[in-house]
Amino acid sequence: MNIDDHTIPDVVVNALCNLADRVDATHLLEQATQTPSLFQGHRAIKQNAHVARQHIKLALKSDRKLDPANAAILRKAGLHIDVVIVLSETALTASYAEMAVYFGEADFIAATLLDERESVRELAHAFLSSWDGNQSDESSREMAAKELRSTFTSFLLRMKQLIDETLPPPARTDAGPKAISGGKPDKSLEIARAELARLTKQSISDRKQLQGSLVEKQAEIDRLQIDLTALGKAHDSIKMELAEAKFDVSEIRSTLQQQIAGGVRDALTNKLRGWLEPRIQISEGLEGVRKSNLALRAKDALEKQRATDLHYGNRHELSQLLAQLHQLLADINRARTTAMHPLPELKSIAAELERETHEIQRRLGVGDKKVDPTVAGLLANINAAQSLDELAAVRRFIQQAATYNLLSRENLQSIYRALDNKAGMIYDKAELVGDATPNFPSKRFFLRHAFARAAVHFIH
Repeated sequence: MNIDDHTIPDVVVNALCNLADRVDATHLLEQATQTPSLFQGHRAIKQNAHVARQHIKLALKSDRKLDPANAAILRKAGLHIDVVIVLSETALTASYAEMAVYFGEADFIAATLLDERESVRELAHAFLSSWDGNQSDESSREMAAKELRSTFTSFLLRMKQLIDETLPPPARTDAGPKAISGGKPDKSLEIARAELARLTKQSISDRKQLQGSLVEKQAEIDRLQIDLTALGKAHDSIKMELAEAKFDVSEIRSTLQQQIAGGVRDALTNKLRGWLEPRIQISEGLEGVRKSNLALRAKDALEKQRATDLHYGNRHELSQLLAQLHQLLADINRARTTAMHPLPELKSIAAELERETHEIQRRLGVGDKKVDPTVAGLLANINAAQSLDELAAVRRFIQQAATYNLLSRENLQSIYRALDNKAGMIYDKAELVGDATPNFPSKRFFLRHAFARAAVHFIH
């Protein structure tokens, strides 16, 4: 950035940026009336003062020249308003180097470069031309302080009287020898008088500014207190609404659970799902059998017969074991053919049960109840299928077997019935998990299922 066609080093630009952070928000609002772009489209209020400060700092680092509007704002903060503006050109010329060392080179240069007096800015450029860019140490600052106290002794004494609120001694009416003889006036006295006038004027201005700032701060405190009270009421209202919402959620959850339970019952009693019908019948039949006592009376009679005839008892026990094995084998085969998720180990257990029943039948001399293994295997494969593709493979085999009369009409009906029920189960399962487009292996097979269930089917 350039000022008066002189390049300003970064360390001084950074000092100017620091001044932007120290400018009072009131000055920014005043400048906004002359420079609307200062707040970058935001409202010109104290809460947005940071936007204006950031705008000034960005301009200082990017613009080629110092914007006069930004310079006017920066003059109202830091060393310029505190020191430079109240010092005459004579005082600054006499002690510029000492003031720069004492107050800090970068900060004092920045303050004097902002001054409207061209001669003061020339002092800053002259000092910059010989400055190495390093800040002075403490010992140098102490020496500079001694020089300044020596130069401005009279001025400082007058300021001390003003600070201590003591009146100065009355002015002398007679002129001294130097005045009568036309001697040279005291240079330090002239400087002190000029600075006293400036400081008095600045003190009055600062007092008014502080009083105005105090009033604004108190108004802001009152406003924040009102906002805090309003927030407290809003918080209480939100807590009440939250409690009501929790109660509503609890009622909705209870109602939803009841609706789900009712929907499940309706779905289970829906006769369009053929694969559920035999399961419902079995459940109802079991309930009826539990209410009958015929089985208890039959068991009592057999217990009496076994107690009176040892041979019958042994044979009865072995027959009973055979019946249990037959029942277990039937249950295993039924599980393989009807269970919704048959276990893989059921096949090996079924083979072991068949071997054991054959051995007991041989000892008892009774015939073996033949079960068509082809039919049993097909029913088991149908029930174990997990997709329509697997059912399609079974269906093709059934069609070929029927062509060569390998299956009786009764077996074909039972197999097709199982195939139809399993297909319905797969469709319903796809509907429950949200799979709206399963991979259909056969349009004719799906159409037959759709007609049987009176369902809608779109042919693609």
